[in-house]
Amino acid sequence: MWAKKNQKKHNANGAAWKKKNKEKVKFGNAIYHKNNKEYNNLKSIRWARKNQEQDRANHKKWKETNRDKVRFYDANRRAAKLQRTPKWLSKEQLREIEQFYIEAHELSWLSEGGLHVDHVVPLQGKNVSGLHVPWNLQIIPGSNNRSKSNKFIG
Repeated sequence: MWAKKNQKKHNANGAAWKKKNKEKVKFGNAIYHKNNKEYNNLKSIRWARKNQEQDRANHKKWKETNRDKVRFYDANRRAAKLQRTPKWLSKEQLREIEQFYIEAHELSWLSEGGLHVDHVVPLQGKNVSGLHVPWNLQIIPGSNNRSKSNKFIG
């Protein structure tokens, strides 16, 4: 009741306490986020869908300011793809893989966020890792692929 009547003072007190207890706040936030991962992920996905232009701008800005991280992630992804492409694949199967990427590019106008070639079983999954083979690929909207992240949903 007091907090509602004295909202400015209440907010100022809270801000002062947070400033004085940064470690406690950081620890509390970490616990909250750990215990509410799914909810927070859904909130992030919903926000990104509603604010696609802002999300793209934020992502672009992050990539520009974190070029070293982007290069690191890209290099790891390329290496994983190479390691997960079996040597026993036939030329026909390699062409099938290539065809997925060509189709996704040619049909990208169908989806606002573009189309991505997704690995059904991720190449670098936490519990399971798949192969870079035609039967592990699918074409899905970019927003679905980003929300799926590096998880096996099956």
